[in-house]
Order: sequence, then C-alpha cells, then structure tokens
Amino acid sequence: MIINLFGTCLRIWTCHIEIETFKKYQFIMDKHQLDCTSLFTNFEFLDEIGLQHWTDLCLKVPQSFFTIEPTTYIELRRKGKKVKKINSTDLLENNLLFQLYQTKLASITFQKKEGHKTLLFIQTEIGLCSKYEINQENFSIDSLNFELGVSEKLSNSFLLSSLSYNNVKLKSKKDDTLVKKIEVTALDEL
Repeated sequence: MIINLFGTCLRIWTCHIEIETFKKYQFIMDKHQLDCTSLFTNFEFLDEIGLQHWTDLCLKVPQSFFTIEPTTYIELRRKGKKVKKINSTDLLENNLLFQLYQTKLASITFQKKEGHKTLLFIQTEIGLCSKYEINQENFSIDSLNFELGVSEKLSNSFLLSSLSYNNVKLKSKKDDTLVKKIEVTALDEL
C-alpha cells in the first residue's frame, strides 16, 4: 500500500543564535529596516553577516507537518491504482457515532535554548508532501494511525505530524514539492 499526502506542508527548522550574535544581526536589520525574513533570505545580507545560506544557522533536520485544510488530501494506492482518497479535514471529524479514522492528538513544541534567541524558519511547500509505503498483504485502514499536532505557535490549528501503522511510525520515502514561501519568526515573539 502506498500512502501519498498531497497539498500544503510546512518544514520548520529551529535555529538557536547566541544573544550577542543576534544583537549584531538586529543592528543590520535596524540599519536596513529589515525583518528577520528579509535578512535571512537575502544573499547580499547573508554575505554581510558571514553566512552562505540560512540553513547554516539551523538544526540540520527540519520538522515536517502536513496541513489540515479543505484543499489537502491523502491518497491510498495499491498496485498503482487509487483505492481511497481522504480529505484531510475528515481526520478531524468527531461528531460521528464511530470515528472514521484512528487519530491521536499531540502538542507540537519548539525548544528554546538558554542564552540564545530562537528562530523558526517556516518553509511552506505545495505538492507531494510525503509518500509512505506499507509492505503488507492484508492492509487495514483501522491499523493506520494519524497523529495530529496542535500548536499555539503556528497559524494552523491542526497539522498532521506523523503516521504509524500497527504502532510503528512510518518514514517518508519521497516528496516532490515546490517552495511557496519562507518565513522567519522569533519563537518568543509568537
């Protein structure tokens, strides 16, 4: 069984910058009337602060989330044929006598670091956000668990943070997305 997530996703890098270093960046932002996004996504200013790319500052592995909204959907395929299409908002359906899908709620957190300014680099992407493969003959949708994350720090109230099958977390095999925008936000300003 192949599970594809199509639509909008967020990749979020957490970045901890020492306070003294951030004060230097703040000076450049004030001097050129820039916000964090404009400073860290402009190669000219990155060169001025001694960086080649904003990812040089961040933790190397981003957190990935699939947005829950009417335009995003989950596709299940078996042997190349579409078996089921699930609108992502159906995962939130809780007014039914029986729950359609197995879901679990968890909070999404971002760690701060003492003596550092914490920035979130939020990259919004569209397309095939994740592709998962389950190699079992007797696939049961009841064994598929959708973990929905909730964060006060992000504009979306619910995000799909992970999938598991028979209590084993699935790893994405592939993605094919187009970057729509990058936004940089200070964690303590959210």
